[in-house]
Amino acid sequence: MPTQSNVNPSDIQPNQKSQRRWLKDAGYSDFNHFMLSYGLKMYNDDDVEEAHAILSCLRQADQAILRLKLQSFGLFSRLTSPFREKLPFLSKRPNDLESKIQLDISEGTSTCETYAVRLQPQHDLVVLGVGAAGQVYNVSDKIVLKTCRIFALPSSDASRSELWHYASDTLFHFNLLRDERTVLQLLQNRPHPHIIQAIDTDQPEGLYLHRYQQLPVDVKSTQARRIRLYRDIADALCHLHSLGIIHADIRVDNVLFDDQSLAILCDFSAASPCGQPNPVFPDLPLPVNGPSPILSEASDMFALASLIFHLEHGFAPKLSLENGRLALPELKSGDPCIDEIIQTAWLGNYSRTSDMVYHLALIDAQTNHYAESLEELPDFEDLKKQVTDWKNYRKQKFGCVLEGILSEEQLKVLAARYDMDPNADLRFPHDSLLL
Repeated sequence: MPTQSNVNPSDIQPNQKSQRRWLKDAGYSDFNHFMLSYGLKMYNDDDVEEAHAILSCLRQADQAILRLKLQSFGLFSRLTSPFREKLPFLSKRPNDLESKIQLDISEGTSTCETYAVRLQPQHDLVVLGVGAAGQVYNVSDKIVLKTCRIFALPSSDASRSELWHYASDTLFHFNLLRDERTVLQLLQNRPHPHIIQAIDTDQPEGLYLHRYQQLPVDVKSTQARRIRLYRDIADALCHLHSLGIIHADIRVDNVLFDDQSLAILCDFSAASPCGQPNPVFPDLPLPVNGPSPILSEASDMFALASLIFHLEHGFAPKLSLENGRLALPELKSGDPCIDEIIQTAWLGNYSRTSDMVYHLALIDAQTNHYAESLEELPDFEDLKKQVTDWKNYRKQKFGCVLEGILSEEQLKVLAARYDMDPNADLRFPHDSLLL
């Protein structure tokens, strides 16, 4: 069972073991993190199967850009047209969660074998959200449970390839959860009013988090409220960066709101130590973190600038590299100060996140004339008791909290069976590796 982490911010350095699946000859990070850096999400089970089927094919493709030891990540549901032009077989889509798919790769590459994708069904749970890194389930009106993707055990007649994929995907997604757990445990000790509150990060089934709401209409429709949102998220990033962590997935979907309509930064499944690679591929869409090959404070500021553009203009910006230079869209927010902040962040001209916070705070002071009152959170011990009661109820009724959760010992056995390093995909150091 996970224990409370005693991570020192100064100790957070890139985990060298995570380089096992890097495309070494091109110098790019592993493809899973590359896809996550684009902020691509899936929202239904059909997308899950499509993504896994595609990745099964990509594992065997011979082209240089695809010569990666891929893990499943389910991030293809919102691929833009440039991706589909580069990978034309993405247009083929399975119809049901249990089907087996045969996809053909274009001439010059190997033919994919069949690969069945099956998620583990769960009893009597309300799904609040589905993303690349897992599911979010309802616990109570104040609590949610975030889990990694849990795959059903292959059938007794499964091929060795299916067994290998199950092991590979399970280990990868478990490590996503371990990394996010590490970040949230650090933030439990160093909280921030505009970063999601973790209630219990020590349970094997996942992370119990405070429940928030989506973007309120009054915030979206009022520029003064939007400016306060930008300032609050920039301030949250400033705190995160002081701990040596890059969020690496700043998007509208990852900003929630408390009962006072104050912005809360959430979803740390893509978070990385500062200095990790930020893969940028020629002729493919620019990552949400910008064109720099290394993740830094500027990466999150670049993404925040895109978020600001999105909310001010009503659509996401179209950014690209032309002859090695960043091509920017026309800025028409109606406020020259906002346009200046967006452009400065896009061009990487802020030396520190605190400079962007200062710039936003100046505009906020001019447009907002009300005092901020932070939400009074429920008693923390009461929330933990609610978690315990909910877990006990599910154990009594179903025999377990979630079906298909593997213990650390089972994960080690699974990795050893297929000669895999169970810690290879970790981005953060951990007190207890699976040795």
